[in-house]
Amino acid sequence: MIHKTTPNGLLAIFATILFLVAPMLSFSQSATPKKTAISLVSDNGEATVMKFDAGAMGQKTVSTPAGEALVITMDDGTPILKKGFPDLPKLTASIIIPDEKNMQVTVTESSYTDFENVLVAPSKGSFKRDVKPSDVPYEYGTAYQEDAFFPKDIAEMRDPYILRDFRGQTVIVYPFQYNAVTKTLRVYSEITVTVSPKEKGEAINVLKRHVNSDKIATEFQNVYSSQFLNYGSDIRYDHMEEEGNMLIISYGTFMDEMQPFVDWKRQRGMPVEMVDIATVGNTKTAIKSYVANYYNTNGLTFLLLVGDESQVKTSSTNAGDSDNDYGFISGNDHYQEIFVGRFSAQTGTEVTTQVNRIIAYEKTPVDDNYFSKGICMASNEGANIGDDGEADYEHEDLIREQLLGYTYTEVAELFDGTHGNVDAPGNPSDNMLRDLVNAGAGIIQYTGHGSTTSLGTTGFNNSDVGTLTNTTKWPFIWVVGCSVGDFRTTTCFAESWARATSNGQPTGALSSFMSTILQSWAEPMEAQDEINLILTESYVNKINRTFGGLSINGCFSMNDKYGNNGNEMTDTWIIFGDPSLVVRTAQPTSMAVSHNPTINPASSTFSVACDVENALAVLTVNGTILATAKVSAGNAYLSFDALANEDPLTLTITGFNKSPYIATISVEQSSGSHVLGDVYDVPGHFPALADHLGTIKYSTTLIDLGQEPKGISPDANNLFSTGIAVYPNPFDQITSISYYVAADAAVTVVLYDQSGREIKRLVNNEMQVAGSYQLTFDGTSLPVGAYFCQVIIDGKPQVEKLFIAR
Repeated sequence: MIHKTTPNGLLAIFATILFLVAPMLSFSQSATPKKTAISLVSDNGEATVMKFDAGAMGQKTVSTPAGEALVITMDDGTPILKKGFPDLPKLTASIIIPDEKNMQVTVTESSYTDFENVLVAPSKGSFKRDVKPSDVPYEYGTAYQEDAFFPKDIAEMRDPYILRDFRGQTVIVYPFQYNAVTKTLRVYSEITVTVSPKEKGEAINVLKRHVNSDKIATEFQNVYSSQFLNYGSDIRYDHMEEEGNMLIISYGTFMDEMQPFVDWKRQRGMPVEMVDIATVGNTKTAIKSYVANYYNTNGLTFLLLVGDESQVKTSSTNAGDSDNDYGFISGNDHYQEIFVGRFSAQTGTEVTTQVNRIIAYEKTPVDDNYFSKGICMASNEGANIGDDGEADYEHEDLIREQLLGYTYTEVAELFDGTHGNVDAPGNPSDNMLRDLVNAGAGIIQYTGHGSTTSLGTTGFNNSDVGTLTNTTKWPFIWVVGCSVGDFRTTTCFAESWARATSNGQPTGALSSFMSTILQSWAEPMEAQDEINLILTESYVNKINRTFGGLSINGCFSMNDKYGNNGNEMTDTWIIFGDPSLVVRTAQPTSMAVSHNPTINPASSTFSVACDVENALAVLTVNGTILATAKVSAGNAYLSFDALANEDPLTLTITGFNKSPYIATISVEQSSGSHVLGDVYDVPGHFPALADHLGTIKYSTTLIDLGQEPKGISPDANNLFSTGIAVYPNPFDQITSISYYVAADAAVTVVLYDQSGREIKRLVNNEMQVAGSYQLTFDGTSLPVGAYFCQVIIDGKPQVEKLFIAR
């Protein structure tokens, strides 16, 4: 351990902070403050080593009964919030731990500096937003009479939790310790810890794995990347990625209105099952049991409840009413295994409103760039008490900057008070918000006060929502505010946005995240920070696109950082809308897609060329999912069992900020051969090419669509039994080259221009097993004209002509 003690005077901390420790306190920061870095040193499946490098620290001076005192903050830190104890920040990170072992954390290395004669203010603790921070006094507790450092230990862990496929645990590190009697502030610049199994002690929240637990839903793979520091390096288990599924529990009368929603979700690749609440039983115990059994039997990613509270009961925890409680399935913790949402409706018409809004947003987005416009709203309160020590408006101003640094082009400020920038003087009104929403906003963020039927800032209420006319321009909304989602006994503010219409057309919002109880000041601000950091891709390899995934990822971060205080907020924050909604942050653009317009009923594969990596391609027939595949290296390969009939297929491709591509694929049984090429005498027509390809005479390429490819009809001197297919042909940029290998053989595939010059070697004498193959050729950089593809299988060449036309 390295340490030093610094007396009164001008102090350097972390090479970026200067302190003047005296009755009047001040500091200055460099233009580029150091960022906190939490890094994984090693992970062998049992023990994990982590390093915490403390970033820039800050201080604010507050008046207390003992005089002027410091409130300490730091980059990426969150306050301990222990009332009456020194107000100091902490750092946290979650890791994957072994399924059934009791773990311990050990500090293996640290470096600190002591600063003397420093008065640190006591924390006011955690309290709800119906209490004004200025009304809560600073009270010096018992820690200020003890000649000892607080916190006692610089590292500890919260209880283990189960998050679906993994058992996790949060490590807490305290970069600051304070001895109130000696007035010594100890500041750590770096701390390295090791988390390892204990030899003794009973483990809690152990994870019992299912036999078929080798697949991870795509949405949760994204969550794990954000949640666990060691997820990418975890060597405990091998997993495959799969698309998530949805269970809908609906009030029986609403099931017909929900069917278009079910059909669309299946068309875009999500397995969906809908059940009547009468089958489940309309009690929270029955619903919770049914969902847990379904999860354990079928796997489950999204749960959608359809109906108001009396029609489909909400659950509850000690914190209050909680739909999220249905997602707490494995372990005794507050980390959900599934994403839960609700279409709150009292009539079939209100269900249809929510269904139509979601389908239109995902399937047929309007050509109006409202998607990249946003609104940030905030109160004028919370200074020194909010997360990161921020007032509400400071917090929202930072979110606004994040959005503008991403894909958003305009983000309005509606802040109470006068704060400069683009914030107008005075307090914003309900008319200001109404005009912005009607003009088009893709996202709305709020931090402030609220009630069951209104927002504090602007005063916007249920009646105002009813006057909206944004019939094709719907935002998604995240609210930090009290009781705006308290829907059990009245029509709450969140429900008014979900049910809103104008002349029978949906207005209001797509999905919103609003609380059933009074929210606290700091804790939900942390969740909102994390939501926006992930939304704007501020992390490397931490991306989430669904409203449910974004919202709950934020809650997980809040749980990590604030423990039980965060758990209360997680329990009672409700998604009013579709948790699987794929959000848009910019005007959707088209994808370049090419594929065969028909398919042979005997086929079991179908290929698609697409210019959007990771776009999801889906084949469905009569509302049933046939196959799904992600686009990789410009292609998606869909595999399925032989078709049962000749009903047409639907191909649907979706991607982030892309308009869906939808096409009908005809199923055709051919009794003869189709022409895929022309007759060439290569030496006679292209003498230069003959030097490379040899003297090859061949006739038309013939493929019998009713059977396996029979190949090119050769002359007697060039006998081979495979064929080449090029689609599309002609093409302007990208085409697919398919060929068939009858038996294991060495294969070479080369592209030439008309002069015989080699353009590209796609396969170079590789051994390939018998079967069908498909390659992608990108001719974007080539001029228009004719080219030749030579495929040599087991020493036997064949040639197909390609045409680039623009």
